[in-house]
Amino acid sequence: MFNHLQNLTFRQAGIGSSLFHRYIQKELPNLNWINAYPDDVHFTAFGQERLNGFPEDRRKVLVDALLNQYKAANILDASVEDSLKHLASPETLTVTTGHQLGFAGGPLFLLHKIASVVALARQLNQQNSNIRVVPIFWLNSDDHDLEEIKSFFWQNRHWSLPVENNHGPVGEYLCPEMPDFWTQLRLAMPHGKAWEDAFYEMKMAYEPGLPLGLAFRRLIATWTKGTGLICLDQQDPHLKRAAWANLSTCLAHTRWHDGFLASTHEQEQAGFEPQVKPMPNLFFFHSSVGRERIEPLGQNFVAHQTRATWTLTELQAQMRTEPHLFSTNVTGRSLYQEFILPNIAYLGGAAELRYWMQFSGMFRDLNRPFPLLIPRESFLFLGQKELRFLNQTKVEIQELIGNKEKGMAQWVHTHLDNFPEQPWNEVLDTESMKWAKAFALQDASLQKAVLARYAELKKELKSLNAKRLKAVKQQELKAVLRLEHLFDWIQPNGVFQERIQHPWLLGPEVNKSFQQLLAHSNPLQNQVVVLSF
Repeated sequence: MFNHLQNLTFRQAGIGSSLFHRYIQKELPNLNWINAYPDDVHFTAFGQERLNGFPEDRRKVLVDALLNQYKAANILDASVEDSLKHLASPETLTVTTGHQLGFAGGPLFLLHKIASVVALARQLNQQNSNIRVVPIFWLNSDDHDLEEIKSFFWQNRHWSLPVENNHGPVGEYLCPEMPDFWTQLRLAMPHGKAWEDAFYEMKMAYEPGLPLGLAFRRLIATWTKGTGLICLDQQDPHLKRAAWANLSTCLAHTRWHDGFLASTHEQEQAGFEPQVKPMPNLFFFHSSVGRERIEPLGQNFVAHQTRATWTLTELQAQMRTEPHLFSTNVTGRSLYQEFILPNIAYLGGAAELRYWMQFSGMFRDLNRPFPLLIPRESFLFLGQKELRFLNQTKVEIQELIGNKEKGMAQWVHTHLDNFPEQPWNEVLDTESMKWAKAFALQDASLQKAVLARYAELKKELKSLNAKRLKAVKQQELKAVLRLEHLFDWIQPNGVFQERIQHPWLLGPEVNKSFQQLLAHSNPLQNQVVVLSF
Protein backbone atom coordinates (compact mmCIF):
# COMPACT_ATOMS: atom_id res chain seq x y z
CA MET A 1 0.00 0.00 0.00
CA PHE A 2 1.34 3.43 -0.94
CA ASN A 3 1.13 6.23 1.60
CA HIS A 4 1.30 9.88 0.64
CA LEU A 5 4.14 11.74 2.39
CA GLN A 6 4.38 15.12 0.69
CA ASN A 7 4.51 16.93 -2.64
CA LEU A 8 7.45 18.67 -4.27
CA THR A 9 7.41 21.25 -7.02
CA PHE A 10 9.04 20.22 -10.29
CA ARG A 11 11.72 22.82 -9.60
CA GLN A 12 12.50 21.31 -6.17
CA ALA A 13 12.84 17.90 -7.82
CA GLY A 14 15.19 19.30 -10.46
CA ILE A 15 12.75 18.45 -13.26
CA GLY A 16 12.30 20.66 -16.31
CA SER A 17 13.70 23.79 -17.90
CA SER A 18 12.84 27.42 -17.26
CA LEU A 19 10.31 27.28 -20.12
CA PHE A 20 8.60 24.29 -18.51
CA HIS A 21 8.50 26.03 -15.12
CA ARG A 22 7.05 29.18 -16.69
CA TYR A 23 4.34 27.02 -18.24
CA ILE A 24 3.51 25.37 -14.91
CA GLN A 25 3.25 28.81 -13.30
CA LYS A 26 1.07 30.09 -16.17
CA GLU A 27 3.66 32.74 -17.03
CA LEU A 28 4.50 31.99 -20.67
CA PRO A 29 5.49 35.11 -22.62
CA ASN A 30 3.50 33.90 -25.63
CA LEU A 31 0.22 31.99 -25.41
CA ASN A 32 0.47 31.12 -29.10
CA TRP A 33 2.85 28.32 -28.09
CA ILE A 34 -0.01 26.41 -26.46
CA ASN A 35 -3.70 25.99 -27.10
CA ALA A 36 -4.55 27.15 -23.58
CA TYR A 37 -3.61 26.43 -20.00
CA PRO A 38 -5.45 23.20 -19.09
CA ASP A 39 -7.16 24.58 -15.98
CA ASP A 40 -8.52 27.51 -18.01
CA VAL A 41 -10.37 25.21 -20.42
CA HIS A 42 -13.96 24.10 -20.33
CA PHE A 43 -13.37 20.50 -21.39
CA THR A 44 -16.91 19.83 -22.63
CA ALA A 45 -16.88 22.78 -25.04
CA PHE A 46 -13.28 22.11 -26.05
CA GLY A 47 -14.03 18.43 -26.60
CA GLN A 48 -17.15 19.12 -28.64
CA GLU A 49 -15.15 21.32 -30.98
CA ARG A 50 -12.67 18.48 -31.51
CA LEU A 51 -15.48 15.96 -32.12
CA ASN A 52 -17.03 18.21 -34.76
CA GLY A 53 -13.77 18.13 -36.72
CA PHE A 54 -13.20 14.37 -36.54
CA PRO A 55 -15.00 12.49 -39.37
CA GLU A 56 -16.63 9.11 -38.86
CA ASP A 57 -14.71 7.41 -41.68
CA ARG A 58 -11.45 8.20 -39.90
CA ARG A 59 -12.86 6.89 -36.62
CA LYS A 60 -13.82 3.62 -38.33
CA VAL A 61 -10.29 3.16 -39.70
CA LEU A 62 -8.89 3.81 -36.23
CA VAL A 63 -11.17 1.38 -34.38
CA ASP A 64 -10.84 -1.38 -37.00
CA ALA A 65 -7.04 -1.08 -36.93
CA LEU A 66 -6.93 -1.23 -33.13
CA LEU A 67 -9.23 -4.27 -33.02
CA ASN A 68 -6.96 -6.06 -35.50
CA GLN A 69 -3.89 -5.10 -33.48
CA TYR A 70 -5.36 -6.52 -30.28
CA LYS A 71 -6.59 -9.71 -31.90
CA ALA A 72 -3.15 -10.32 -33.42
CA ALA A 73 -1.50 -9.75 -30.03
CA ASN A 74 -4.13 -11.86 -28.20
CA ILE A 75 -4.26 -9.38 -25.29
CA LEU A 76 -7.81 -8.03 -25.49
CA ASP A 77 -9.19 -7.87 -21.94
CA ALA A 78 -12.71 -6.74 -20.97
CA SER A 79 -11.67 -3.19 -20.01
CA VAL A 80 -9.88 -2.60 -23.34
CA GLU A 81 -12.82 -4.09 -25.22
CA ASP A 82 -15.08 -1.62 -23.40
CA SER A 83 -12.78 1.29 -24.32
CA LEU A 84 -12.78 0.24 -27.98
CA LYS A 85 -16.58 0.09 -28.00
CA HIS A 86 -16.69 3.62 -26.61
CA LEU A 87 -14.08 4.78 -29.14
CA ALA A 88 -16.37 3.62 -31.94
CA SER A 89 -18.97 6.10 -30.70
CA PRO A 90 -18.99 9.61 -32.25
CA GLU A 91 -19.14 11.11 -28.71
CA THR A 92 -15.78 9.68 -27.63
CA LEU A 93 -12.47 11.56 -27.39
CA THR A 94 -8.97 10.50 -26.46
CA VAL A 95 -6.16 11.69 -24.20
CA THR A 96 -2.73 10.44 -25.21
CA THR A 97 0.78 9.81 -24.02
CA GLY A 98 3.58 7.93 -25.75
CA HIS A 99 6.96 6.35 -25.21
CA GLN A 100 9.76 4.33 -26.76
CA LEU A 101 9.73 0.55 -26.55
CA GLY A 102 11.94 0.23 -23.47
CA PHE A 103 13.27 -3.30 -22.97
CA ALA A 104 11.46 -5.04 -20.09
CA GLY A 105 9.17 -2.04 -19.85
CA GLY A 106 11.88 0.57 -19.47
CA PRO A 107 12.26 2.98 -16.55
CA LEU A 108 9.81 3.58 -13.73
CA PHE A 109 8.41 6.81 -15.17
CA LEU A 110 6.74 4.74 -17.89
CA LEU A 111 4.19 3.77 -15.22
CA HIS A 112 3.91 7.43 -14.19
CA LYS A 113 3.08 8.43 -17.76
CA ILE A 114 0.45 5.75 -18.14
CA ALA A 115 -1.05 6.42 -14.71
CA SER A 116 -1.32 10.10 -15.67
CA VAL A 117 -3.24 9.45 -18.87
CA VAL A 118 -5.55 6.85 -17.30
CA ALA A 119 -6.26 9.11 -14.30
CA LEU A 120 -6.97 12.11 -16.55
CA ALA A 121 -9.45 10.09 -18.65
CA ARG A 122 -11.24 9.00 -15.47
CA GLN A 123 -11.38 12.57 -14.13
CA LEU A 124 -12.82 13.92 -17.36
CA ASN A 125 -15.41 11.15 -17.52
CA GLN A 126 -16.55 11.97 -13.99
CA GLN A 127 -16.78 15.70 -14.71
CA ASN A 128 -18.47 15.53 -18.14
CA SER A 129 -21.61 13.56 -18.88
CA ASN A 130 -21.92 14.56 -22.54
CA ILE A 131 -18.67 13.10 -23.81
CA ARG A 132 -16.56 10.00 -23.15
CA VAL A 133 -12.75 9.97 -22.94
CA VAL A 134 -10.49 6.92 -23.36
CA PRO A 135 -6.74 6.82 -22.59
CA ILE A 136 -4.27 6.05 -25.39
CA PHE A 137 -0.67 4.89 -25.10
CA TRP A 138 1.13 5.63 -28.38
CA LEU A 139 3.90 3.10 -29.03
CA ASN A 140 6.84 4.77 -30.79
CA SER A 141 7.65 1.51 -32.51
CA ASP A 142 9.27 2.99 -35.62
CA ASP A 143 12.14 4.52 -33.66
CA HIS A 144 15.47 3.18 -34.93
CA ASP A 145 17.69 3.59 -31.86
CA LEU A 146 17.85 0.12 -30.33
CA GLU A 147 20.98 1.05 -28.38
CA GLU A 148 19.03 3.69 -26.46
CA ILE A 149 16.32 1.32 -25.24
CA LYS A 150 17.95 -2.10 -24.97
CA SER A 151 18.73 -2.07 -21.24
CA PHE A 152 17.03 -1.57 -17.88
CA PHE A 153 18.37 -0.88 -14.38
CA TRP A 154 17.48 -3.16 -11.48
CA GLN A 155 19.25 -4.56 -8.41
CA ASN A 156 21.98 -1.92 -8.86
CA ARG A 157 23.03 -3.11 -12.31
CA HIS A 158 22.11 -2.68 -15.97
CA TRP A 159 20.50 -5.64 -17.75
CA SER A 160 20.85 -5.49 -21.52
CA LEU A 161 19.16 -7.17 -24.44
CA PRO A 162 22.02 -9.20 -25.99
CA VAL A 163 21.70 -7.87 -29.53
CA GLU A 164 23.74 -5.87 -31.98
CA ASN A 165 22.55 -2.56 -33.41
CA ASN A 166 19.61 -2.82 -35.75
CA HIS A 167 19.05 -1.02 -39.04
CA GLY A 168 15.27 -0.81 -38.98
CA PRO A 169 12.36 0.06 -36.72
CA VAL A 170 12.91 -1.29 -33.22
CA GLY A 171 9.31 -2.53 -33.14
CA GLU A 172 10.11 -5.02 -35.91
CA TYR A 173 13.28 -6.38 -34.31
CA LEU A 174 12.78 -10.06 -33.42
CA CYS A 175 13.43 -11.09 -29.83
CA PRO A 176 16.49 -13.39 -29.73
CA GLU A 177 17.10 -16.52 -27.71
CA MET A 178 18.60 -15.34 -24.40
CA PRO A 179 19.33 -18.39 -22.18
CA ASP A 180 22.24 -16.77 -20.31
CA PHE A 181 20.29 -13.56 -19.74
CA TRP A 182 17.26 -15.35 -18.31
CA THR A 183 19.42 -17.55 -16.08
CA GLN A 184 21.26 -14.55 -14.62
CA LEU A 185 18.05 -12.58 -14.15
CA ARG A 186 16.35 -15.44 -12.31
CA LEU A 187 19.34 -15.90 -10.00
CA ALA A 188 19.27 -12.19 -9.13
CA MET A 189 15.61 -12.28 -8.14
CA PRO A 190 14.43 -12.68 -4.54
CA HIS A 191 12.79 -15.95 -3.58
CA GLY A 192 9.04 -16.41 -3.50
CA LYS A 193 6.16 -17.20 -5.81
CA ALA A 194 5.41 -13.55 -6.65
CA TRP A 195 8.93 -13.04 -8.01
CA GLU A 196 8.78 -16.34 -9.85
CA ASP A 197 5.53 -15.21 -11.50
CA ALA A 198 7.09 -11.85 -12.40
CA PHE A 199 10.03 -13.62 -14.03
CA TYR A 200 7.85 -15.85 -16.20
CA GLU A 201 5.57 -12.91 -17.03
CA MET A 202 8.60 -11.10 -18.43
CA LYS A 203 10.02 -14.15 -20.17
CA MET A 204 6.71 -15.03 -21.83
CA ALA A 205 6.32 -11.45 -23.11
CA TYR A 206 9.74 -11.54 -24.78
CA GLU A 207 9.23 -14.87 -26.51
CA PRO A 208 11.99 -15.65 -29.07
CA GLY A 209 11.04 -14.65 -32.59
CA LEU A 210 8.39 -12.19 -31.42
CA PRO A 211 8.70 -8.59 -32.70
CA LEU A 212 9.99 -6.28 -29.97
CA GLY A 213 6.97 -4.02 -30.39
CA LEU A 214 4.56 -6.87 -29.73
CA ALA A 215 6.61 -8.08 -26.74
CA PHE A 216 6.54 -4.61 -25.19
CA ARG A 217 2.83 -4.31 -25.85
CA ARG A 218 2.13 -7.66 -24.16
CA LEU A 219 4.03 -6.57 -21.06
CA ILE A 220 2.28 -3.18 -20.82
CA ALA A 221 -1.10 -4.88 -21.30
CA THR A 222 -0.32 -7.21 -18.38
CA TRP A 223 0.86 -4.41 -16.13
CA THR A 224 -2.16 -2.18 -16.87
CA LYS A 225 -4.84 -4.87 -17.11
CA GLY A 226 -8.28 -3.70 -16.02
CA THR A 227 -7.67 0.03 -16.59
CA GLY A 228 -9.05 0.38 -20.12
CA LEU A 229 -5.77 1.71 -21.52
CA ILE A 230 -5.55 1.32 -25.32
CA CYS A 231 -2.06 0.71 -26.74
CA LEU A 232 -1.72 1.95 -30.31
CA ASP A 233 1.10 0.73 -32.55
CA GLN A 234 1.93 3.54 -34.96
CA GLN A 235 3.48 1.05 -37.40
CA ASP A 236 0.03 -0.19 -38.41
CA PRO A 237 -0.14 0.02 -42.25
CA HIS A 238 -3.87 0.86 -42.24
CA LEU A 239 -3.34 3.83 -39.95
CA LYS A 240 -0.33 4.93 -41.96
CA ARG A 241 -2.18 4.72 -45.26
CA ALA A 242 -5.04 6.83 -43.90
CA ALA A 243 -2.66 9.40 -42.41
CA TRP A 244 -0.21 9.54 -45.34
CA ALA A 245 -3.01 10.33 -47.78
CA ASN A 246 -3.70 13.47 -45.76
CA LEU A 247 -0.27 14.42 -44.43
CA SER A 248 1.51 14.07 -47.76
CA THR A 249 -0.43 17.12 -48.94
CA CYS A 250 1.68 19.12 -46.47
CA LEU A 251 4.67 18.42 -48.70
CA ALA A 252 3.16 20.47 -51.50
CA HIS A 253 4.01 23.72 -49.72
CA THR A 254 6.34 24.98 -46.99
CA ARG A 255 3.64 26.27 -44.69
CA TRP A 256 4.19 23.52 -42.12
CA HIS A 257 7.92 24.26 -41.97
CA ASP A 258 7.42 28.01 -41.87
CA GLY A 259 5.13 27.65 -38.87
CA PHE A 260 7.63 25.36 -37.12
CA LEU A 261 10.44 27.85 -37.72
CA ALA A 262 8.30 30.76 -36.51
CA SER A 263 7.47 29.13 -33.16
CA THR A 264 11.09 28.06 -32.71
CA HIS A 265 12.33 31.57 -33.46
CA GLU A 266 9.82 33.10 -31.04
CA GLN A 267 11.10 30.85 -28.25
CA GLU A 268 14.72 31.69 -29.04
CA GLN A 269 13.91 35.41 -29.03
CA ALA A 270 12.34 34.95 -25.58
CA GLY A 271 15.58 33.38 -24.34
CA PHE A 272 14.58 29.69 -24.41
CA GLU A 273 16.68 26.94 -25.98
CA PRO A 274 14.68 24.92 -28.56
CA GLN A 275 14.20 21.25 -27.73
CA VAL A 276 14.49 20.01 -31.34
CA LYS A 277 16.24 21.38 -34.40
CA PRO A 278 13.81 22.22 -37.22
CA MET A 279 14.49 19.99 -40.23
CA PRO A 280 12.90 20.42 -43.69
CA ASN A 281 11.35 16.93 -43.66
CA LEU A 282 8.33 15.21 -42.14
CA PHE A 283 8.96 11.69 -43.46
CA PHE A 284 11.62 9.01 -43.65
CA PHE A 285 11.97 6.44 -46.42
CA HIS A 286 13.09 2.92 -45.46
CA SER A 287 15.52 1.84 -48.16
CA SER A 288 18.24 -0.79 -48.46
CA VAL A 289 20.69 1.51 -46.62
CA GLY A 290 18.36 2.24 -43.72
CA ARG A 291 16.13 5.15 -42.81
CA GLU A 292 16.59 8.21 -45.05
CA ARG A 293 15.18 11.70 -44.73
CA ILE A 294 12.91 12.78 -47.58
CA GLU A 295 13.77 16.39 -48.38
CA PRO A 296 12.46 18.91 -50.92
CA LEU A 297 14.52 19.40 -54.09
CA GLY A 298 12.96 22.11 -56.22
CA GLN A 299 9.53 20.80 -57.20
CA ASN A 300 10.55 17.23 -56.39
CA PHE A 301 11.62 15.21 -53.34
CA VAL A 302 14.82 13.28 -52.74
CA ALA A 303 16.04 10.58 -50.31
CA HIS A 304 18.96 11.96 -48.31
CA GLN A 305 21.46 9.13 -48.95
CA THR A 306 20.48 7.11 -52.02
CA ARG A 307 19.22 10.26 -53.79
CA ALA A 308 16.11 8.43 -54.96
CA THR A 309 13.81 11.08 -56.42
CA TRP A 310 10.02 11.45 -56.60
CA THR A 311 7.60 13.97 -57.95
CA LEU A 312 4.87 14.85 -55.46
CA THR A 313 2.41 12.62 -57.34
CA GLU A 314 4.86 9.69 -57.39
CA LEU A 315 5.63 10.07 -53.70
CA GLN A 316 1.97 10.18 -52.73
CA ALA A 317 1.25 7.11 -54.86
CA GLN A 318 4.03 5.06 -53.26
CA MET A 319 3.00 6.16 -49.76
CA ARG A 320 -0.49 4.90 -50.56
CA THR A 321 0.58 1.52 -51.98
CA GLU A 322 3.56 0.86 -49.67
CA PRO A 323 2.85 2.75 -46.42
CA HIS A 324 5.23 0.52 -44.44
CA LEU A 325 8.20 2.00 -46.32
CA PHE A 326 7.56 5.40 -44.77
CA SER A 327 7.62 6.77 -41.23
CA THR A 328 7.58 10.18 -39.61
CA ASN A 329 10.21 12.09 -37.70
CA VAL A 330 9.31 13.68 -34.36
CA THR A 331 7.67 16.61 -36.18
CA GLY A 332 5.56 14.48 -38.48
CA ARG A 333 4.65 12.13 -35.65
CA SER A 334 2.76 14.92 -33.90
CA LEU A 335 0.69 15.57 -37.05
CA TYR A 336 0.15 11.83 -37.58
CA GLN A 337 -1.05 11.36 -34.02
CA GLU A 338 -3.43 14.29 -34.03
CA PHE A 339 -4.82 13.30 -37.44
CA ILE A 340 -5.59 9.71 -36.55
CA LEU A 341 -6.99 10.35 -33.04
CA PRO A 342 -9.90 12.48 -31.78
CA ASN A 343 -7.43 13.83 -29.25
CA ILE A 344 -7.89 16.68 -26.78
CA ALA A 345 -4.73 16.43 -24.68
CA TYR A 346 -1.18 15.14 -24.84
CA LEU A 347 0.54 14.24 -21.56
CA GLY A 348 4.32 14.21 -21.55
CA GLY A 349 7.48 15.03 -19.69
CA ALA A 350 9.14 18.42 -19.53
CA ALA A 351 11.22 17.89 -22.69
CA GLU A 352 8.26 16.52 -24.67
CA LEU A 353 6.09 19.52 -23.89
CA ARG A 354 8.90 21.85 -24.96
CA TYR A 355 9.03 20.38 -28.46
CA TRP A 356 5.23 20.31 -28.71
CA MET A 357 5.29 24.06 -28.06
CA GLN A 358 7.67 24.39 -31.01
CA PHE A 359 5.04 22.66 -33.19
CA SER A 360 2.27 25.11 -32.30
CA GLY A 361 2.97 27.42 -35.25
CA MET A 362 2.97 24.45 -37.62
CA PHE A 363 -0.47 23.30 -36.42
CA ARG A 364 -1.79 26.84 -36.57
CA ASP A 365 -0.57 27.50 -40.12
CA LEU A 366 -1.98 24.16 -41.31
CA ASN A 367 -5.29 24.92 -39.55
CA ARG A 368 -5.14 21.67 -37.59
CA PRO A 369 -6.40 21.13 -34.02
CA PHE A 370 -3.66 21.43 -31.39
CA PRO A 371 -4.03 19.40 -28.17
CA LEU A 372 -3.84 20.72 -24.65
CA LEU A 373 -0.38 20.08 -23.24
CA ILE A 374 -0.42 18.52 -19.77
CA PRO A 375 2.70 17.56 -17.77
CA ARG A 376 2.69 13.89 -16.91
CA GLU A 377 2.96 13.12 -13.22
CA SER A 378 6.20 12.35 -11.41
CA PHE A 379 6.42 10.17 -8.32
CA LEU A 380 9.23 9.56 -5.87
CA PHE A 381 9.10 6.37 -3.79
CA LEU A 382 10.63 5.69 -0.38
CA GLY A 383 10.76 2.22 1.15
CA GLN A 384 10.38 1.72 4.90
CA LYS A 385 14.14 1.61 5.38
CA GLU A 386 14.56 4.89 3.50
CA LEU A 387 11.72 6.50 5.44
CA ARG A 388 13.42 5.49 8.71
CA PHE A 389 16.78 6.85 7.52
CA LEU A 390 15.11 10.09 6.47
CA ASN A 391 13.68 10.59 9.94
CA GLN A 392 16.94 9.64 11.68
CA THR A 393 19.09 11.86 9.50
CA LYS A 394 16.69 14.81 9.74
CA VAL A 395 17.16 15.85 6.13
CA GLU A 396 14.59 17.33 3.73
CA ILE A 397 13.92 15.33 0.57
CA GLN A 398 14.75 18.29 -1.69
CA GLU A 399 18.21 18.41 -0.08
CA LEU A 400 18.85 14.93 -1.49
CA ILE A 401 18.36 16.03 -5.10
CA GLY A 402 21.28 17.40 -7.07
CA ASN A 403 25.03 16.92 -6.80
CA LYS A 404 25.68 14.14 -4.28
CA GLU A 405 29.16 15.26 -3.20
CA LYS A 406 28.14 18.88 -2.68
CA GLY A 407 24.93 17.87 -0.94
CA MET A 408 26.70 15.55 1.48
CA ALA A 409 29.42 18.09 2.22
CA GLN A 410 26.79 20.74 2.93
CA TRP A 411 24.85 18.38 5.21
CA VAL A 412 28.01 17.42 7.13
CA HIS A 413 28.91 21.08 7.54
CA THR A 414 25.40 22.00 8.73
CA HIS A 415 24.62 19.02 10.95
CA LEU A 416 27.91 17.51 12.12
CA ASP A 417 30.55 20.18 11.77
CA ASN A 418 31.22 23.12 14.09
CA PHE A 419 33.64 24.76 11.68
CA PRO A 420 33.17 28.56 11.29
CA GLU A 421 30.27 29.47 8.99
CA GLN A 422 32.33 31.75 6.72
CA PRO A 423 34.44 29.43 4.50
CA TRP A 424 38.18 29.69 5.13
CA ASN A 425 38.93 30.17 1.42
CA GLU A 426 36.73 33.28 1.25
CA VAL A 427 38.53 34.75 4.26
CA LEU A 428 41.87 33.95 2.68
CA ASP A 429 40.88 35.52 -0.65
CA THR A 430 39.92 38.73 1.12
CA GLU A 431 43.13 38.83 3.14
CA SER A 432 45.36 37.99 0.17
CA MET A 433 43.99 40.88 -1.89
CA LYS A 434 44.35 43.26 1.06
CA TRP A 435 48.00 42.29 1.62
CA ALA A 436 48.78 42.30 -2.12
CA LYS A 437 47.46 45.84 -2.50
CA ALA A 438 49.39 46.99 0.57
CA PHE A 439 52.66 45.51 -0.74
CA ALA A 440 52.05 46.94 -4.20
CA LEU A 441 51.99 50.45 -2.75
CA GLN A 442 55.64 49.99 -1.77
CA ASP A 443 56.83 47.77 -4.62
CA ALA A 444 54.57 46.63 -7.49
CA SER A 445 56.71 43.53 -8.10
CA LEU A 446 55.81 42.18 -4.68
CA GLN A 447 52.08 41.86 -5.47
CA LYS A 448 52.49 38.66 -7.50
CA ALA A 449 54.75 37.17 -4.85
CA VAL A 450 52.17 37.76 -2.12
CA LEU A 451 49.36 36.22 -4.21
CA ALA A 452 51.53 33.21 -5.03
CA ARG A 453 52.27 32.61 -1.33
CA TYR A 454 48.59 32.81 -0.50
CA ALA A 455 47.76 30.37 -3.35
CA GLU A 456 50.19 27.85 -1.83
CA LEU A 457 48.61 28.37 1.59
CA LYS A 458 45.11 27.83 0.15
CA LYS A 459 46.25 24.59 -1.43
CA GLU A 460 47.69 23.34 1.86
CA LEU A 461 44.60 24.37 3.79
CA LYS A 462 42.36 22.66 1.24
CA SER A 463 44.26 19.42 1.84
CA LEU A 464 43.99 19.85 5.61
CA ASN A 465 40.28 20.63 5.33
CA ALA A 466 39.72 17.41 3.40
CA LYS A 467 41.41 15.49 6.20
CA ARG A 468 39.28 17.33 8.73
CA LEU A 469 36.08 16.40 6.87
CA LYS A 470 37.24 12.80 6.71
CA ALA A 471 37.71 12.81 10.47
CA VAL A 472 34.22 14.24 10.98
CA LYS A 473 32.77 11.58 8.70
CA GLN A 474 34.50 8.85 10.69
CA GLN A 475 33.08 10.29 13.88
CA GLU A 476 29.57 10.22 12.50
CA LEU A 477 29.93 7.31 10.09
CA LYS A 478 26.46 5.87 10.60
CA ALA A 479 24.74 9.17 9.90
CA VAL A 480 26.86 9.73 6.80
CA LEU A 481 26.19 6.21 5.51
CA ARG A 482 22.46 6.71 5.98
CA LEU A 483 22.68 9.97 4.08
CA GLU A 484 24.68 8.36 1.28
CA HIS A 485 22.11 5.59 1.00
CA LEU A 486 19.31 8.15 0.69
CA PHE A 487 21.16 10.01 -2.07
CA ASP A 488 21.72 6.75 -3.96
CA TRP A 489 18.11 5.69 -3.48
CA ILE A 490 16.66 8.93 -4.82
CA GLN A 491 19.34 9.37 -7.51
CA PRO A 492 20.89 5.98 -8.36
CA ASN A 493 23.99 6.55 -10.49
CA GLY A 494 23.28 10.28 -10.21
CA VAL A 495 19.97 9.97 -12.12
CA PHE A 496 16.59 10.87 -10.62
CA GLN A 497 14.90 7.65 -9.45
CA GLU A 498 12.01 7.56 -11.94
CA ARG A 499 14.32 7.93 -14.93
CA ILE A 500 16.45 4.87 -14.20
CA GLN A 501 14.84 2.42 -11.77
CA HIS A 502 12.68 -0.40 -13.12
CA PRO A 503 9.03 -0.85 -12.00
CA TRP A 504 10.23 -3.89 -10.03
CA LEU A 505 11.57 -1.39 -7.50
CA LEU A 506 8.02 -1.41 -6.11
CA GLY A 507 7.80 -5.19 -6.01
CA PRO A 508 7.09 -8.06 -8.42
CA GLU A 509 3.33 -7.46 -8.82
CA VAL A 510 3.47 -4.50 -11.18
CA ASN A 511 -0.25 -4.53 -12.00
CA LYS A 512 -1.05 -4.29 -8.30
CA SER A 513 1.45 -1.43 -7.87
CA PHE A 514 -0.03 0.34 -10.88
CA GLN A 515 -3.58 0.10 -9.52
CA GLN A 516 -2.39 1.62 -6.22
CA LEU A 517 -0.54 4.34 -8.10
CA LEU A 518 -3.76 5.35 -9.85
CA ALA A 519 -5.32 6.11 -6.46
CA HIS A 520 -2.67 8.84 -5.95
CA SER A 521 -2.74 10.21 -9.50
CA ASN A 522 -3.96 13.69 -10.35
CA PRO A 523 -2.16 14.93 -13.46
CA LEU A 524 -3.62 18.44 -13.19
CA GLN A 525 -1.92 19.20 -9.87
CA ASN A 526 1.54 19.74 -11.48
CA GLN A 527 3.60 18.40 -8.61
CA VAL A 528 5.96 15.55 -7.78
CA VAL A 529 4.20 13.18 -5.39
CA VAL A 530 6.31 11.49 -2.71
CA LEU A 531 4.97 8.09 -1.63
CA SER A 532 6.17 5.42 0.79
CA PHE A 533 5.63 1.69 0.32
